[in-house]
Amino acid sequence: MVRSTLVRLNPNRLRQHEEVDPARLRRVVNAMRSAGLRKAVVADARTLVLLDGTHRLEAMRKLGAKSVPVLLLDYQSKDIVVHPGARKVEYTKEQVLDAGLSGKRLPPKSTRHMVRRDDGTLVHISKIEPVVDLSLAQMGARARGRTSQPKKPGK
Repeated sequence: MVRSTLVRLNPNRLRQHEEVDPARLRRVVNAMRSAGLRKAVVADARTLVLLDGTHRLEAMRKLGAKSVPVLLLDYQSKDIVVHPGARKVEYTKEQVLDAGLSGKRLPPKSTRHMVRRDDGTLVHISKIEPVVDLSLAQMGARARGRTSQPKKPGK
């Protein structure tokens, strides 16, 4: 099994490797307003590139969360593999990290990270995400956050 550490981080420290689907983001923001955050997001411990939880992270940012629970993993572990996501395009771990570090994000839902269990079976990384059940207040967030992009200066 992959070693992991649960920490609380400022959400702006995490780097997304995938774009956000606006419709899905609206649904997640609305769900968080009423129920808070159920599970931690997952990131590479070395680079802080997000591996799972793009829409949850962006929703927490929009709601003004000051800290978010993050499960940090060693992404270089042979027990973490990348499978094609909804677009059925294969990406390597290096491409995922490059997308997160460069800011040139992949399309939404383009990767599925899988973790090898002790018995050798692969499960989606969400199966190892710890349940945190945090309210917006516990994350320093507010019930009324931005749901649209801020206007750029001069526009």
